[in-house]
Amino acid sequence: AMQQAEGGEAWSDAHRVLLISDGGFDQKKLPKHVDWIPVGSPSRNVGLVAADMQYVSYADRQLALYVQLASSFEQSQEVDLAVSYQRADEPEQLKKVIPLEVRPGVNTPQILTIDSAEPGRWSARLEIDDPLEQDNVAYLAVEPPRPVRVAVDTVDRFFFENSVAAFSRQAGLLTLSEQAPQIVIGKSQAPDAARALIFQPEGKAPWWSNVGEGLEAVIPRTVISDHPALRFTNPESFTFAGAKQITAPDNAQVWVASDQGVPLIYQAHHNGNTAIVVNMDPAAAEFYFSAWFPVFVHSAATYMAGRETPSLASYRPSDVVRILGVQGEGRTSITEPDGTSNEVTEESTPPLDQLGFYELNNSAGDWLVSCSLLSMKETLVGATRSDEGIASVQRGWSPAHWLTIMAIVILTVESLLYYRRKVG
Repeated sequence: AMQQAEGGEAWSDAHRVLLISDGGFDQKKLPKHVDWIPVGSPSRNVGLVAADMQYVSYADRQLALYVQLASSFEQSQEVDLAVSYQRADEPEQLKKVIPLEVRPGVNTPQILTIDSAEPGRWSARLEIDDPLEQDNVAYLAVEPPRPVRVAVDTVDRFFFENSVAAFSRQAGLLTLSEQAPQIVIGKSQAPDAARALIFQPEGKAPWWSNVGEGLEAVIPRTVISDHPALRFTNPESFTFAGAKQITAPDNAQVWVASDQGVPLIYQAHHNGNTAIVVNMDPAAAEFYFSAWFPVFVHSAATYMAGRETPSLASYRPSDVVRILGVQGEGRTSITEPDGTSNEVTEESTPPLDQLGFYELNNSAGDWLVSCSLLSMKETLVGATRSDEGIASVQRGWSPAHWLTIMAIVILTVESLLYYRRKVG
């Protein structure tokens, strides 16, 4: 009915849509022919509207907790934020109690640190008795670092290995590994790998053909500006010294090209394998000494490993979460917060519909996903509600108006009859 109400005037002239709600939605987005009837009364409430938890340094076991609170109270409230940790099948352990002053409206986000913290199930809970309990707790799934394994298959190992090490010391996003690497970095020659990052293409390879003379005065142009492998860099500032005239495969997706249309950075596929090709000599271009170099290596490696988007500590209801490790016929077992289990073959979970922790298991290992309310509109539903929508419901003559007219008519008639009887 909502869609039809947005449609044509003919339908809206013959029909009327009434939405009965407490106002927990964006009222400005209602179609103009939908009338909102507010129900309930405003109540005072405090809740968590945003929360995250990540390791500042996994080596030092230090976690950072990000929280943002909102309040519909007219005065500031003093509340305690209890941070707890729970091992599987064990009671919660209270780790920290943080006193907070919650001011009316949306409060400034705060970042708190927790030392000697283990990965797993964490929760941040407000110690307050208010009408909405669900927004008083944030469930936070903290995963240990699962670094992308990277190998270097070239004589010029030093700079490539250091670019990987730059993202391995603190955050553990990448790690050098010759055992079952997920990504292999090569130079000039194409490494024998399922996923490869190749600089300075030369000779023959399935990833390029027709290697010709070097290009002069290369002016790079970004073809796909919002690609995940490029989003933290500025390819148009790269110096593509040593780039050559080459032909990319027909199935290649060119991300950066010269002003003459020569591919400079592109991705191609062959026999189930994939490679990102960078048409430059990183030494001649002094790319090794650029701050973009380790950033680009990191972005390209995580993209090819399917890890370009970091997992959140907590998602919201109806969110769909990408599942890691699902390839081909891979299956993932999902145990929901209420204990029910099911299997999926898709690369994403069904929309999350329960608050709490979801347990995922597949060939890549065990994973935790959490879901918390974290809704500004729900927390402040009483404070932000506007009753403007009810005005449109009162179009025409209301029953009270007709009853008032009838009462006046009856009173007038009775008065005339009374006067007639008295006068005779």
